[in-house]
Amino acid sequence: MGGAKLPAIVYLRDRSEGNDLELLTHLARQGRIVAVADVRGFGETKSSQNVTDAGIDYFDPRDGTDADFTYASFFIGRPLLGMRVRDARGVVEFLRGRTAVDARRISVMGRGWAGLVALFTAACEPDVSGVAVEGVLVSYAELAKAQTYELRVSLLLPNVLLDFDLEDVLASLVPRPLLFLNPLDAMTKKMSSEQAARAMASAQDAYQAAGARQAFKARVAPFETDVYADLVDWALQR
Repeated sequence: MGGAKLPAIVYLRDRSEGNDLELLTHLARQGRIVAVADVRGFGETKSSQNVTDAGIDYFDPRDGTDADFTYASFFIGRPLLGMRVRDARGVVEFLRGRTAVDARRISVMGRGWAGLVALFTAACEPDVSGVAVEGVLVSYAELAKAQTYELRVSLLLPNVLLDFDLEDVLASLVPRPLLFLNPLDAMTKKMSSEQAARAMASAQDAYQAAGARQAFKARVAPFETDVYADLVDWALQR
């Protein structure tokens, strides 16, 4: 006879490949199955077609390989961001088929660039039980209003504002648990608590209207230790 099925977390690594081993090890020791995913172009799935010899970083916003791939993806009508979401959805699908995993308790985490992938993955997978992100843009419309912005091209979707904005993506997650830490402005700078409250107001209202206010949490975490604590606390409640 097999043991009890366990909750699982799909952890999407950022392009910075930061060391989150302590966080992931802690969650695993607390009985969570953790699948660390490198969507295409991140981590171990980086292309070998690197340009560092020319003094250009892989993720350079204009001349890096990541930008080259993104522009090519626009030409074929398959944005790189969408491909990365498909990769993450494949990991969710894989976990659903594992006998040790409770398919009703698969959540997604993403930080930095991977945070947008996590949000879209949860929006496209209604059976995902919750999503936690940190360091993510809150609105494409803010980019359109700003004179300058720092968001990388691989995080953009062509003509996105003709159909929706990120606040609509957040609203689509209601009533599932959502943790949103350190929302970013158009210059990819961490917002103040006051700015974050205004930016997240529509998501807060959507959860409130659905009677799921407690399922939504957004805050500015000043230190990495605070981010760690919030992510652990959120994950262990799933």
